[in-house]
Amino acid sequence: MLRIRPTLRTEHAAGWSELFLALGLREMTQLPATAGSTSHTNRCFAADAGRILVQEATDAGTELHFEVRDLEIFARWTISDGTPVTLIPAAAVSTGPTVAHIAAPDSVKFTALAVDPLDTDGTPPELTGSADNPRGNLTVLIRWHTPDLPAIEETLQNIGAKFYAHSPDGTSVQYRAKHGGRIEVRPEESSRIELSLEYAGDLETLAEGVSKTSFGYRIEEETTSRVLFVQHPDHGYLRIVESNPDAGDKIQP
Repeated sequence: MLRIRPTLRTEHAAGWSELFLALGLREMTQLPATAGSTSHTNRCFAADAGRILVQEATDAGTELHFEVRDLEIFARWTISDGTPVTLIPAAAVSTGPTVAHIAAPDSVKFTALAVDPLDTDGTPPELTGSADNPRGNLTVLIRWHTPDLPAIEETLQNIGAKFYAHSPDGTSVQYRAKHGGRIEVRPEESSRIELSLEYAGDLETLAEGVSKTSFGYRIEEETTSRVLFVQHPDHGYLRIVESNPDAGDKIQP
């Protein structure tokens, strides 16, 4: 089991929560295991594929986390494939979970946490997709910008992510987590993690929900697809790509 569940740290948790609900994500009634703060201000939202944890914090940013069924098995398999994993046990006086820490070759650090496999929010009903809905309606899409694309590809393969698609020019590549969410690895001089979404449908449908809020938005035509940019509470834009069913295994460059 492997599902993508980034943590969005923000001073505007309420605003982000409003935005995610307007886009059609569903708030989970039971909070899954989380790394770091166990504050009651944490809220988790499930897309059709993948989840997002919103965490009240003074240092805004996006952290990469994965959800797995069995942490020790995940660590053993990942280590055997060549990627070091450090298991940090839960302290006896702490309510936090045991966490698997991984440091990627480009210095990006991420974690894996064990969750209840029966809690399927954020898992596509058909893991392999279907002709009518090959990708799920709304997918959590992490954009991993890195100066060392081959090394990050190897790291993702070692944790169990599977190749999904590549860009027409061959510079970017996507990997999928079987139980929800995808990661697009993109070449860049410095490393960073960016939260975005992909929608299998008309962007006007999402824009209609956003239009009922105070968030500004625009739809732009890019090389191979349209993109909905929604102004978010941290004074930037959330990027939502409209999937192109005619693109085959190609993604937007």
